[in-house]
Amino acid sequence: MRVPFPRRPAMPAFRPAALAMMLWLTAMPAAATDGPAARDGSRQEQARQGVWHATCDGRGAARICSVTARHAYADHRGGRGRVSITLRRDSACTSLHVGFDRDIDVRRPVLLQVDDGPVHGFHTDRELGALARAVDEGPSAPRTPMAPAFTAFLEEVATGRLAPGTDAASELVARFALLKETRRLGVACPGTDRLLPELHRGRMLHLSFHVRREEEPAPYHWTVFDRRTLSVPLAGLDILLDSPAPLP
Repeated sequence: MRVPFPRRPAMPAFRPAALAMMLWLTAMPAAATDGPAARDGSRQEQARQGVWHATCDGRGAARICSVTARHAYADHRGGRGRVSITLRRDSACTSLHVGFDRDIDVRRPVLLQVDDGPVHGFHTDRELGALARAVDEGPSAPRTPMAPAFTAFLEEVATGRLAPGTDAASELVARFALLKETRRLGVACPGTDRLLPELHRGRMLHLSFHVRREEEPAPYHWTVFDRRTLSVPLAGLDILLDSPAPLP
């Protein structure tokens, strides 16, 4: 997987964001559908609440827990697809991962929403790289067309309207490090921290995406036919996240 930031030396203000993003990408599980593997023949601890299943392994700082829901969705051609949504927690942080059983179209919107709350959009590494370079180069650099949320963020940075004590690099990661790839999604730890209160109090998690077509669409094809929306009940997730056992 490509690192979504340029390899050239960065400005000091941006270097923390690049480092944080690269560390997160390196640590992101290769398969979001898998829980932690038991080590040294130890027995995994498991618990279930509603559609959510928790698995933990390890002790102390080496302890890793995953809370996962697997959800099926109808294919407009008569088949069924499957998605796994996982919250992965270790001693450092919690991150969110989504795994698909088929390719999705990353050129089209991938959206996450809890109940009727804010809509969170996922971005490609190329899009995040462009935003990172814009932050690094400052307001005098030429601008290419960007998503409205990116443009608003650059305006906040340029006018000094970020919260006191917040630097642009860390805020970029916290606000926009929601990455989409053809078979998986990932939300970095700072972004997951901001999402957790919504997940705790919410009733339903909605995920919207487009499946990727194997052939080029005909001129009369409507892209809405490729859109899939699934809703996953959040009942029981807060219990597993808050429980001292099996989660740390």
